[in-house]
Amino acid sequence: MKIKLSALHDAIDFDYSPAELSAKLTDIGIEVESYEETVPTFRDVFVGRVTRTAPHPTHSKLTCVDLDLGTKGMVSVCTAATNVHEADSVPVVLPGGMVASSRAEITARRFGDMTSCGMLCSWRELGLESELLTAEEKDGILHLASDVPNGARFEDTWPFADTALNISITPDRGDALSVLGLARWIEILRARDEKRPFNDSNLHFHSPANLPPSREDGELSVSIENDSLCSLYIGVLMQDVVMAKPSCTFRNRLYKLGIRPVNSIVDVTNICLKAYGQPTHAFDYDRIQEHQIVVRPSSQGEAIVTLDGTARPLEPGMLIIADALRPIAVAGVMGGLETSVTSDTRRVVLEIAHFDPRAVAHSSRHLGRKTDAA
Repeated sequence: MKIKLSALHDAIDFDYSPAELSAKLTDIGIEVESYEETVPTFRDVFVGRVTRTAPHPTHSKLTCVDLDLGTKGMVSVCTAATNVHEADSVPVVLPGGMVASSRAEITARRFGDMTSCGMLCSWRELGLESELLTAEEKDGILHLASDVPNGARFEDTWPFADTALNISITPDRGDALSVLGLARWIEILRARDEKRPFNDSNLHFHSPANLPPSREDGELSVSIENDSLCSLYIGVLMQDVVMAKPSCTFRNRLYKLGIRPVNSIVDVTNICLKAYGQPTHAFDYDRIQEHQIVVRPSSQGEAIVTLDGTARPLEPGMLIIADALRPIAVAGVMGGLETSVTSDTRRVVLEIAHFDPRAVAHSSRHLGRKTDAA
């Protein structure tokens, strides 16, 4: 498991160096195999808001882009990128600066009668972790959240400088599989070093938000066929869902937690898992047949297309979530593609459940899928 110190610092204040924290966690049975520091290798990269784009008058493959850099004024850049439009917020390296993919300084360059005073940056020029970026973020120039201030230093708007701990967690240490779990152990270490009692209030975690009043225009039935395999299943119907691009703060939190953005709802479920250690799953309510959820063992001949697009035959007796007609998830392992949340989803069923760990482990082994939830 990889966890970043910035995520831990958001959860609890501590002064341990990476080496000290690694040693202390290992001493209490949470083995830190290694840690890796990431430092910016770019220089003088700022956030610019695109105010105008126009074809270059003599170079057909170039676009002239005017950018507002706040207190740094306006700059003009020539680019071959095709995904830059008016009102976009993008990273730009100014003359004298450097990008991560080259040690040469950026200089102002002439293209015909136009001078390009800098270069727009993709994720490669910034050295970002590709596995934590969406396909859109990796396609051409990197687009930043619209609420990022013009002229801000890129490293102040993206949690780039960090240290990642590589932790080996044994199956019996579920208490350490989340940021909250590790933060509690860090508070225990601090309390021991400072010779004081453990204080849960030192943990910086958000209190649960108040849910809006219930509505009467949506129905959902939930049934459990065998409560020895599922002792608790809560299905919460959420309506009027709006899929929005993440704010700068939310996008940064995803990056710190090692989460690649998908959409507003899926991102929240991933945060619940990474930050709190609570697996959750979201279904598109309008794609659940007869709006029924049944937790049951699978039957002979049943199959499911999982979220990764793979058709998987189910062994009889595997614990599944089904609607009135078919399996829609393998309990505790992976959801089904047919009821997945998309950009068009407007009503969501959020699943919070406790499945028998042995049943989950059996399904995971049979499918050959070791997911974070499993």
